[in-house]
Amino acid sequence: MYLYLALEGVLHPIAFPNDVEPTLAMEAQRSSVLAQGARLAQVLGPFPEVRIVLNTWWSYYLGENACRKILPRKLATRVVGCVLARPERWESIPDRLLLAERHINTHGLQQCFVLDHIHARYSKAVLSRVFLLQDPSRLHDSYTIDVIIGRLRALTPEHKRTRQDLSTECGHKLINNSRQAPNTSC
Repeated sequence: MYLYLALEGVLHPIAFPNDVEPTLAMEAQRSSVLAQGARLAQVLGPFPEVRIVLNTWWSYYLGENACRKILPRKLATRVVGCVLARPERWESIPDRLLLAERHINTHGLQQCFVLDHIHARYSKAVLSRVFLLQDPSRLHDSYTIDVIIGRLRALTPEHKRTRQDLSTECGHKLINNSRQAPNTSC
């Protein structure tokens, strides 16, 4: 299964536009560069089959290898590629979301999950596989973690773990959302 991961607005607090290099954002908030990476690694722990496709402007400006180096080791080892390569490969600024959707269609929608920031706008064709974070700090919110784990479990039915097992492994108490409508953002 593939997790399409945006770094901006998910692991880093600033969702910067595509014309602002990540190095500027990192310099502005040096202490919080990918601050939520350890938390996401913890959440993904019970799902060793999850592979990460970087779906971020960071790979465009810094390159895939540089992104791997700044990710926590437990996330970096899961990275299998990126949607946006270095700018040398493009004649103009590419459309990150369109490229992500093409990549998803290549690998089959049933095996993909997109974790992005609240300002990302995906087409209806992939919306059922998208979860948008309002703020990276939401990765510590029980509801958000419950939704992410629920989506991952739905994509990996071979998981025999109970909700309580996953709750313990991810270091939080899962809440019961069985009567709440699904939410694509938090």
